[in-house]
Amino acid sequence: MRLEYEAINAAAFLFEASRGNELRAFEQREIAEHGLANSDLEDVTKELMRWARDDQSNSDTRGRAYWALGKKCDSSLLLFFIESLRLELPRDLNATYQIMIALDNLGEPVFSKARKGYSFSEEELYRDDAEKYLAMKD
Repeated sequence: MRLEYEAINAAAFLFEASRGNELRAFEQREIAEHGLANSDLEDVTKELMRWARDDQSNSDTRGRAYWALGKKCDSSLLLFFIESLRLELPRDLNATYQIMIALDNLGEPVFSKARKGYSFSEEELYRDDAEKYLAMKD
């Protein structure tokens, strides 16, 4: 299976549906238009992981791939996300943030408890959170 860049959002919607979340008509159309309705979730996961780890992928592509993988809420991806956080932290804060959200969705204490909520625009705060989280994992 080869997942096209334009299908990354549809993959995220597919994961949402697989977890029992009700999809809007737009999301259902996206899945159908990209031919993912009957796709094997593991094949889709592997393709997104390929996009995320491809050094030829740009920041937006990697970030979207991590975002979509995070929608799976799959604890078997924990080590992948931790390794990816180590890789992305020094090079791409967009991808870093998406990985942190995915880890948070898995119940990992990646964001400081001292803060109420978090936002993509708080780059220095979540960089600090990511460094502390990774130090805890060493």
